[in-house]
Parts: sequence; C-alpha cells; structure tokens
Amino acid sequence: MKTIIFVCTGGSCRSPMAESILTQKLKENNIKNYQVLSAGLNVVPNSKIEKNAIKALKALGFKPPKHKCVQLTSEMCKNSLIIAISTAHKEFLSNLKNVISLNDFYSGIDIPDPYGKNLDAYIKTAKILEFILSEIIENIKEGNL
Repeated sequence: MKTIIFVCTGGSCRSPMAESILTQKLKENNIKNYQVLSAGLNVVPNSKIEKNAIKALKALGFKPPKHKCVQLTSEMCKNSLIIAISTAHKEFLSNLKNVISLNDFYSGIDIPDPYGKNLDAYIKTAKILEFILSEIIENIKEGNL
C-alpha cells in the first residue's frame, strides 16, 4: 500500500480537500493500494476541517473527510509520498527526500488559501485542486507515482 499525504499550513482547508478529491478520483479510476491522508505543518490542537471546505467539497460532489486536523509528524513521513500544497510548504520540508509539490505538476498555478474567506473562495480552490489532481491520477496510471 502506497501512502500519499497532502500537506498545507493548518490542515483545515486545502490538504483535506485534496485528500477527499484524490480519494474519490482513485475510486472512480479503480486504482487500489493507495491510502490518501492530509496533514498540516502548524495545526491548532483539536481543530476541525473548515465548514466552508466541507461545503465546497459537497457542492462539487466529493465526500469530505470526517477526521480532525492532523499535525504532520516525522513518523507519518516515513514510507509516504508527501505532496506539499505550495512551493513554500515544499521548501519547509526540504530536508525530506520524498516531497513534491502540486506546483511540480502545473508550474505557475498557485493554490490559493481560502482560510477565512467566503464559500466561493473555497469552491474556487477545490476546482483548482480537482484540475491538478486529475494530472496526478494520470501519473499514477502511468506508474510515475
């Protein structure tokens, strides 16, 4: 089983949305043997996934994760592919060899942080993630991930 962990700042918006979208895309493409998780670099203890992130996922037909926000740990990073949401997150994790960023798939596309913004901002972010994660599915199918 391969593990992919999406990482963002607080683990409450972008990374859980990416987790949800990729999990569903794997199922739709009948791709097995992948576990998809999300985590944050600076998680507030006992924080939950943002309500607008959940609403945005549901609006686009995705099932939101039910877990609380998870702090990234060194143990989680072992034997996992870490996909940083932004180049800054990737740079923060530069001491790890198993880190790529979404920007590695579509250079120049920045994933906006919708934290604290309205539902439309969350939906826009989820749509961008959905677009890029379709490319990740193709990479998985080709055996590149």
